[in-house]
Amino acid sequence: MTTDTIAAIATAPGAGGIGIVRVSGPGALPILEKLFAPAGKGGYKPWILRRGRVQDTEGNTLDDSLAVFMPGPKTFTGEDVAEFQCHGGPVLLAAVLEACLCAGARLAERGEFTRRAFLNGRMDLTQAEAVAEMIAAPSKEGARLAAAKLDGVLGQRIGDLRERVEHLRAQICLAVDFPEEEVECLPQEGFLSAIADVKAAVASLLAGFERTRCWREGVTVVLAGPVNAGKSSLMNALLGRQRAVVTEYPGTTRDFLEEPIQLAGLPVRLVDTAGLRETDNPAEAQGIQLGRSMIESADVVLLMVDGTEGTTPDTWALLSELGPERTILVWNKSDLATPPPHWYGKETNLSVKPAAHA
Repeated sequence: MTTDTIAAIATAPGAGGIGIVRVSGPGALPILEKLFAPAGKGGYKPWILRRGRVQDTEGNTLDDSLAVFMPGPKTFTGEDVAEFQCHGGPVLLAAVLEACLCAGARLAERGEFTRRAFLNGRMDLTQAEAVAEMIAAPSKEGARLAAAKLDGVLGQRIGDLRERVEHLRAQICLAVDFPEEEVECLPQEGFLSAIADVKAAVASLLAGFERTRCWREGVTVVLAGPVNAGKSSLMNALLGRQRAVVTEYPGTTRDFLEEPIQLAGLPVRLVDTAGLRETDNPAEAQGIQLGRSMIESADVVLLMVDGTEGTTPDTWALLSELGPERTILVWNKSDLATPPPHWYGKETNLSVKPAAHA
């Protein structure tokens, strides 16, 4: 149903300097006229903020605020919209919303403003998704990507692909329905080439989605390696504070520790895990098992190498298990022992990128 009028608090929960109550639907202007007493004379000019008193249905003043009327269809929802811009106290906003409901609106469902924008043709599904992504963007780059999606860039690319696929489908129907008549059909080579182009375009779109996922959702980076390799020290250094306990005794970290951090604007969930080794201690063994679970689900694994011990068969076995695509070898304690020339990848057939020195 999009013929009724809905209302909701449009700003985030909690106290703030400004809070907005939005009304959308055919009753937006009547509700505004009923609840808002503008200072001075004159009606409501579209898109122009007016100062006045917002009041309940009994005429009791609720707040000194601003109000605006925005006629459809050139609004977010495509409908008539009214907004009350009040002081941002939760109790006050709840009172203004209650007045709107008493004046004839109903409480909007979660996401209903955006749903109406989609149903009224103001945005496509990709843009509707972008609204939520913009609100929840964990980084500046994530917000930029959501803004591009909100502008319709993704929807346009999908629309272009759909047109190309529809054209190919029409060519197939033409060839099947009129096999013996002289009709214009794509030659087989051209048809196969067009299919290959569409397939490549879809693959490019999917690859781009995966590349930008980390900016939208963040990445999980797990510190892994043997005991006393320096995982907790590296975590503390990256965080710039003492988060993990560091001692000279092996097995200090029994459970995994995780902390959020921003690296060059990229949201990172940094996880320190228990050192990998054989142990008879049940608590340490359970911590190692939890650490292995985190390693398996990580986007990136920093595989620590104790410079005083060097690489071991276990190091290369773990690298072979993880795969070099998401693993970075880190030679730690380089002040005590420098890595030998070309130590990375020398003892394995895996293709390993040059490692970091810590």
